[in-house]
Amino acid sequence: ALAGTPQLTEVFDAKGLKLSWTHYKYNLVDVLADDGVPLVGMDGRRVSFSYPSETDTLVYDTAAGSPDGSTETITLPDVEPVSPKTTVPATSTTYTVTKGVAHLHTSRTVDNFGNETLSVDDGCIANCPKGRKDLPIVRESTWTEVSPETAWTWRLYTTVTHAFAHVDGVADGRDRSARYVHNADGNLIYSFATLAGTLDPSLGRHPEDPTKARPRAPTSASVDGEIQLAENTYDPYFGTLSRSIGTDVIDVNYFCL
Repeated sequence: ALAGTPQLTEVFDAKGLKLSWTHYKYNLVDVLADDGVPLVGMDGRRVSFSYPSETDTLVYDTAAGSPDGSTETITLPDVEPVSPKTTVPATSTTYTVTKGVAHLHTSRTVDNFGNETLSVDDGCIANCPKGRKDLPIVRESTWTEVSPETAWTWRLYTTVTHAFAHVDGVADGRDRSARYVHNADGNLIYSFATLAGTLDPSLGRHPEDPTKARPRAPTSASVDGEIQLAENTYDPYFGTLSRSIGTDVIDVNYFCL
């Protein structure tokens, strides 16, 4: 499951100046059957897969000129066996790198079917510009199996991109949530989003004459709640997209040659 996977990627410009390098950590996971028991192949070996669960990127500031040559060591994990019965040991590698370069980090988690359920972009975590670390961008996802025939057609069901943690002097943000509905062929039918933070339609609506009645809010004013973003229709014979309704209506026509 780990054969042929990259461990370290280095990027250079045309003059050979190093711009960045990225190290990958892999999680090794057993594929589970419906009863939660690891799948076993005909040769008796368990079925497993690996995925890059973390990336560490060092970014060199080429505008600052050549580094002074000082270095430091950094130890990063290579492989983490997630399944309890996996016999592959956890490993790590120690690198000697240029001291003071910016360090970026991301992480992700997938389920036993390979669907990403959590992604975290930490941004800069060390040697950051102006000495300030980035706030992480966290996104959680859920998946659903849409085809009763194959039992293997997984599609994205919900996503939530969480608001940043509270920062003094900055207004708090809101989570961004979305939901998706697919048909049994795996085609996207509907997409929805959760609208939050809409203003009271009556705010700011008043006549110049204070003795006059306040005008009524428009019936089409937005309100908090789930709203539909798009609706797709597919050709019943070929399964190709025939109409998409969102902010605009798009009709798609196909011809057989």
